[in-house]
Amino acid sequence: MTYQDEMAENEIALHVDLWDGPPIEPGDTVWNAARPLLGQTWEGQFLSGRFYAITRPDDDPRLAEENIKLAAKQIRFITNADVEQVLLARLEDHGFSTPEEAGYTMAELAEAYCLPYIVPEPQEEQARHAVTP
Repeated sequence: MTYQDEMAENEIALHVDLWDGPPIEPGDTVWNAARPLLGQTWEGQFLSGRFYAITRPDDDPRLAEENIKLAAKQIRFITNADVEQVLLARLEDHGFSTPEEAGYTMAELAEAYCLPYIVPEPQEEQARHAVTP
């Protein structure tokens, strides 16, 4: 089973490096929808909507129930490693062990599968942008 297979219909993937919302604590649920939600709320980048909310484990469970009724999606935070795991499994299903064998880069495959992937800067670019004392 791959990462995408595990995602529920009411979930949406977001790369952790793209998160620009408030700090999240362990156990928090982050919601996104096209209409205002309940919990700690704000407006932000469009995913499945521009309205966001966080519900915490000690919040009234009716907040989460109402957010579900409002067609909110839970955000599942993922990393490049998560995306690479999914894509390598898909490649293996087609007889390839690397993206290059299939004629693609990891970023191209991620885009084809609609997965958020942050292209790492080449080492020389990182060195050029490094701050020197």
